[in-house]
Amino acid sequence: MKINHLSILSSICWVIALTALITSTSSQASEKGVEELTRGPVHEAFAAYASQDPEPGVMVQIAPPSPIEEVPPDQRPSGDNVSWIPGYWGWDDEATDFLWISGIWRNMPPGRQWIPGYWGEVENKWQWTSGYWADSQLKEVSYYPKPPRLIESGPNVEAPSRNHIWVSGNWVDHENRFAWRPGYWQAGQQNWFWSPAHYQWTPRGYVFIDGYWDYDIPLRGVVFAPVRFNHEYYNRPNYSYTPLVVIALNVFADHLFIRPKYGHYYFGDYYEPKYQSDGFVASLSYRSSWGGYDPLYAQDRWRNRDDRDWAKGRRDDFEYYRNHKGARPSRTWEALQAGSHVQQKNKKRNYEYAQALPQYVNGEKDKRFQTVNLQDRKKISEQNQEVRVSAKERSQLENREADEATHGPDNKINVKRQKFTRTPIIAKSPAQLSGDQAPPNRYENQTPTERDKNKKFSDRNQDPENKDSADKKQLRPELPSTKQTDHPDKTGMDLKPSSKKEPKQGSEQKPKPEPKQEPKQEPKQEPKQEPKQESHPQRKQERKQQPKRESKQEPKQVQPSDPRPALGDKPPSPKEEGKDKGHKDKSKPK
Repeated sequence: MKINHLSILSSICWVIALTALITSTSSQASEKGVEELTRGPVHEAFAAYASQDPEPGVMVQIAPPSPIEEVPPDQRPSGDNVSWIPGYWGWDDEATDFLWISGIWRNMPPGRQWIPGYWGEVENKWQWTSGYWADSQLKEVSYYPKPPRLIESGPNVEAPSRNHIWVSGNWVDHENRFAWRPGYWQAGQQNWFWSPAHYQWTPRGYVFIDGYWDYDIPLRGVVFAPVRFNHEYYNRPNYSYTPLVVIALNVFADHLFIRPKYGHYYFGDYYEPKYQSDGFVASLSYRSSWGGYDPLYAQDRWRNRDDRDWAKGRRDDFEYYRNHKGARPSRTWEALQAGSHVQQKNKKRNYEYAQALPQYVNGEKDKRFQTVNLQDRKKISEQNQEVRVSAKERSQLENREADEATHGPDNKINVKRQKFTRTPIIAKSPAQLSGDQAPPNRYENQTPTERDKNKKFSDRNQDPENKDSADKKQLRPELPSTKQTDHPDKTGMDLKPSSKKEPKQGSEQKPKPEPKQEPKQEPKQEPKQEPKQESHPQRKQERKQQPKRESKQEPKQVQPSDPRPALGDKPPSPKEEGKDKGHKDKSKPK
């Protein structure tokens, strides 16, 4: 029955796709029932910040409308890992109504699958539960009770180099208890973005999302403008919408805000002081004001690491836009086309906040696009229906009564596990990608379990296990070795033991020095060693028989690790060993 139902829906979508081909941006902008916005929430599948203190989703009094039949544009970025992810309804506080967050073309993060968000009913109210990118092999979801608050607020040690990005620490499940995994410095990767591990709220508990590599913002795909619809307009029979206004990706760097209570990034004009009271935080001040971690800001700062004045320039720009209303980004596509910011164009940059799709495709010389034929559109329409079914099934699983994850006795956590069906939006695995599409090796800190299994950590790495360190404000992170900057292993840590006791000359030196005699003989015998040995008649005769070249090389090899000349790179012969022993006995103090 399900297959037949989808077949009927796909046939309807086929007809809708034919009508969408004649739809243009100008006609949509002139329609009274449609208003494209050049500010608003960012689609969660495109960018979502890693909340270190996740909160329940926003709750509203009005039920969301039925999803709009959305037909993707006829141009998409080239690539085998690109997918259309449909839009969803978002809440607009100012209008006290819903707005449509348009679908996106997404170059999907390798090895992940998109778990769509949903609006769930709670006591005659409606609450939003965010979507997230889960591991593509995941077949069971674990729901945890609320994790403790963070015990760090940023880097607590100096970066190994300017090429490193700080990754915030987080709580992990260790033997049914929350254990702290400290933050660490990680080498940045060109064109790649590390999404750090974090928790996300759901009605049933908190879901742990492990860290993963994602494409950098300029390479992720295409973001379309959110839309405010007239209710009577989109409720017309057989109505469909094709987004064709593209949001310029520079707004993610220049006009980006975070709204922790809603779990979304916001772009555009939110500079008025009232927005700060409503919970909007500028990306550049998220860490200082909320103690949170914004990975997009960290990546952008790394990208501009050679510019010493970059952070100051960002702050100056924010102050300028806050104090000059006329210089702020336009709020609607219609106002942007009217050219209301021409007089300010010479003062500040980035005034092309949005473009029509044809102009965007022709203007992006570094990006390749390809045509989406009708057959592909039909498959995408079928996939949209499957995504909605997946969101509904998720809502039913996570809104069960009296089945939430809780804390048990002795600080143990009661974890709820639930099997679920994989979604239709699944990216290719890293092994299936090659060239610049293949992600770097995983590079993340170790869990407490991995640290317990490996006993060869330095004192620096053992410090988080010390009970006395719990009183410290910030724990020391496990820093990666400089040898693994370019080619990190799976854990991203240097697991070699400390090299304090290793000889400096190499693996050829086999004889081992006596541990008790070395510290006593080194300060006294090293400067006077050679004259004393020359006075011995047997040793003096042996040195005369040896070539001069050997006599010069032998002290250089021996002195750094052992002052005794009888211990060389080669093991001594039995005769020499006896002579050495006799020499040792005579040299020992009584």
